Amino acid sequence: MSMASTFHFIWDKTVYYYPLLVLGVGWEAVTLFGIIGEDILPRLDLVLVSLWNGVIDGSLLEHSAVSTFRVVAGVATAIVLGTGSGLITGLSKRWDAYLMPLIVGSQAFPRSALLPLFIVWLGLGETQKLVVIVSVAFFPIMMNTYEGLKRVNEAHLWAASSMGYSEREILWLVRIPSVLPYLFSGIRISVPMSITMMVVAEMIGARAGLGQFVIVAGQTYQLAEMFAGLILLGIMGVLMDQLVEYLMRIIVPWRGNLGEI
Repeated sequence: MSMASTFHFIWDKTVYYYPLLVLGVGWEAVTLFGIIGEDILPRLDLVLVSLWNGVIDGSLLEHSAVSTFRVVAGVATAIVLGTGSGLITGLSKRWDAYLMPLIVGSQAFPRSALLPLFIVWLGLGETQKLVVIVSVAFFPIMMNTYEGLKRVNEAHLWAASSMGYSEREILWLVRIPSVLPYLFSGIRISVPMSITMMVVAEMIGARAGLGQFVIVAGQTYQLAEMFAGLILLGIMGVLMDQLVEYLMRIIVPWRGNLGEI
């Protein structure tokens, strides 16, 4: 790698992480100089020490692994259910009329308010947490699949039909590939929402998980530990989003030409 290429690589990375650097310096400055009291916002260096200690002793890694598994399981379940429901309602006018009002209407119910009901129905185990996550991840995936089907280029459908393809072949060769970019967009929307609801679900009756770690640290006024858990939640969100984007680049290389699909 030439000197110029090395410089551009370092510069690109610096620019990419520049907002985080500014945030970190600003955070440390306002607490170090007493602009914001440490009883409200702990010093960043103390938070990083707590984060490091939690990683070294394995406690934060264990909580992160539990939370990551719950989010992945919830999003995966939502992908199956949401994609299936989106295909059914998008391909059938009858099922569209039957199901869409129920699905859209159900989204008016706040999941956090329904959490006690989920606990009564399902208890405090993993099933309850899975249902809570699926309940928020389902709708963006389902609606994006539905909209993707409605936006399939009619010229492509006509061309496939004129070449003698059956409806099943048109579904797999034209409709599904056209839906994939929308599906991945729905998944990217669902991931941060799933992490948020995972935290809410873990705050009640969980024995492990970042949500449980954060709420216990907050209740015992260990602010450095609490913010360490919050930073890990942010890292989890970024990594999962990057993973979805990476898979999208591999599976849907034509995603940049949505208008032509």
